[in-house]
Amino acid sequence: MKPCAPQFEIRSKLWQAIPLVLPSVLLLLCTFISPLPGFGALTPSPGGVAEKPVSEEASKEEVRALIQKIENPTKRKTLLKELRLLLRSMDADNAGSQAELSSINHIYAGLIQRLEDSLIRSFRAFGGLPQKMRRIGARWQSMYNEGSVFSGIIRFVAAISLALFFWVGVRRVVRRYLPPANGEGTPSLQEKISSAFRHWLERSLPPAVFLLAGSLFVIFFGLGRMEESLLLIVLWSLFLERALVGAIRAFLAPVRPTLRIIPLTDEISGLISLWGRRFVIVAIWGGAIAQAAKVLELGPETAAGLTNAYRLILLLQTVALILQFRDSVRRLFSANEPEDASGTVRAAFATWNILIARWHFIAVPYLIVFFLLWAAESRDGVIFLITATGMTAGILAAAYVLVRLVRIGAVRLFAVGDRLKALVPGIEKRANQYTPLITRALTGIIWAAAALLVLDAWGLPTLDTIFSAAGVNFFASLTGIVITCAVTIIIIESANATVEYFLSNRRDDHGNLIEPSPHQRTLFPLAYSALKWIAIAVAGIIILGSMGVDIAPVLAGAGILGLAIGFGAQSLVKDIITGFFLLIENNIAIGDIVKVKDVAGSVEGFNLRSVRLRAYNGNVHVIPNSSIDVVTNYTKEYSRVVFDIGVAYKEDVDRVMDVIRRVGEEMAAHPDWEEQILESIEIAGLDRFDDSAVTIRGRIKTHPNKQWGVRREFYRRIKNAFDAEGIEIPFPYRTLTWAKDSPPHPGREINESLSSPPRPGGHGENPGSELDEKD
Repeated sequence: MKPCAPQFEIRSKLWQAIPLVLPSVLLLLCTFISPLPGFGALTPSPGGVAEKPVSEEASKEEVRALIQKIENPTKRKTLLKELRLLLRSMDADNAGSQAELSSINHIYAGLIQRLEDSLIRSFRAFGGLPQKMRRIGARWQSMYNEGSVFSGIIRFVAAISLALFFWVGVRRVVRRYLPPANGEGTPSLQEKISSAFRHWLERSLPPAVFLLAGSLFVIFFGLGRMEESLLLIVLWSLFLERALVGAIRAFLAPVRPTLRIIPLTDEISGLISLWGRRFVIVAIWGGAIAQAAKVLELGPETAAGLTNAYRLILLLQTVALILQFRDSVRRLFSANEPEDASGTVRAAFATWNILIARWHFIAVPYLIVFFLLWAAESRDGVIFLITATGMTAGILAAAYVLVRLVRIGAVRLFAVGDRLKALVPGIEKRANQYTPLITRALTGIIWAAAALLVLDAWGLPTLDTIFSAAGVNFFASLTGIVITCAVTIIIIESANATVEYFLSNRRDDHGNLIEPSPHQRTLFPLAYSALKWIAIAVAGIIILGSMGVDIAPVLAGAGILGLAIGFGAQSLVKDIITGFFLLIENNIAIGDIVKVKDVAGSVEGFNLRSVRLRAYNGNVHVIPNSSIDVVTNYTKEYSRVVFDIGVAYKEDVDRVMDVIRRVGEEMAAHPDWEEQILESIEIAGLDRFDDSAVTIRGRIKTHPNKQWGVRREFYRRIKNAFDAEGIEIPFPYRTLTWAKDSPPHPGREINESLSSPPRPGGHGENPGSELDEKD
């Protein structure tokens, strides 16, 4: 049972609004209910109040004067001329009023006067009520003297007795053949519906038979006109009251929780049943009393006053219900703003919560206006108010459903499949960037359209304004701007996804990752940047044109500005031109190891303005393109390790070259280095004779940017091999010999360190100290 608790709680909260809907439904029923047979209308129609006949008699003198005017040709022409002028004036007034008054003014025209007339008639009716009651008593006294009252009372009592007899009989039959459910265990939905129908039938069938018996008695035995009307009013009122209250109690089952069809709490079910019974009793019996006043000939003013009195009671009941449940409605419809909401969304949520917290300040005046229209017998006003309210509720409900569908559709539309995420990992993040924007834009459009439709429903000509020539042009321009922005975003994001795919996620047929070339890593970002700014510029021009701005002067001004910038920023222009040719000629690419202006390092960034290098020690060097004259690229297509190895003069050069060749071949065959070395070692031979050593030169071809690691490993292996073979890598030394004519002096060898020893690679190509340790 615990998993169902949240659903039960949600349903219970939703059904808390039923007590507020019920009085509105009863008010509508009391407004538009049709007259029942023998019962009459529970509420008088706008024409139900008898108008005071005006039959003022024209005097003979006025008639004679009119005849004389008609008989006299001159006076007749004058009269006709005056009548025509009067007719034209009336037509002009009608045309002017129709042109000036809107639908709202037409509906509310004369409302205050009619309400005042209704109140005056009601007070007059109650003011003359004692005289009318004395007149009714005198009439009954006259009927009593004639003996018709006694016989009428006997027939009335007989009719009531016969109806009660049928009531009791039918009630016993219902209880015998439709036994109540025991309510034990957990009954099924079918059992709940059967029990509710039995309960309603038990409460509705006896008064129905009661009504039928009374009607048959009237048909077969007859009563007086007044007695028949009063009897039928009582019978119909009793039947309607028992049937409606029985339906409410059967449907909600306030005292039988296990047989309740709708999952409501006992408190809510009891409140709905209680308030429903109150509204039904006031509406039914209030209308019955007003009809009885007509039957008793108390006058149309008295009937209208009684009608307005029970309508006022209904209004006060509804106001009391709203004030009693205002906190419950506030808690039910208040919204919690999301944690990551923007300022606009938070303002919208705050506004909604303020309106919900003060909703009774809107509902109570609305009901008062409804009552005033109802009391003034303004059927057009009541129909307009109900229609506008219903359309507003329907429009807001439809807008809410559309907003929910838009949010669900946006989530599903921008969902990225696993295959696409594998190809372009960053596409899901970029797609989610635009999901809130598109969702908020569509939500704003839906609510704006709903607001316009609501205003049109309340009589403001919003739709006419929208579909006018100016409105159509405005929305056409707005649609063009939105489409332009959407197409621009699609172009930019598609280019970004393409660049990202080619740079980091392209694979071959075997699933191996294809490493992009340095030229691609340089060219694609620049091409994307250029495409992005071109698309933004074109979109801006199109948007300005859609807004009605003449773009010809804008383009002319942009051209003049570009010319001025070209003359005033020649260095910038030179940077751009040099960078463009460097890019086209593919001399520099991101990731290359280059030397520019005596600065060596790895290319981290390259654009049309400058080159950004990062040295081995971490320093970043930014070099303008215009200052580049010589570029040394150490990682273009392939690289070579050039080595110069010096050995002592006493060593066998051929044996030394064999050892060097063997070390190079062993290294090329090693798994850790075979992929980095493109070709076998190449020994050029004995290159030169130095002061204390002979130098052997050679080279090894490697992949770009791998020569420094290969050189270090090769030198390590050479040192170990020379030590194992006993090959000497000598230090520089010099032998000094004294001349014969010099004083005798013991000969000796003076070893001096004149220069650095001929280290391996000491005469090889080296991009600089900053790259000696480059991996």
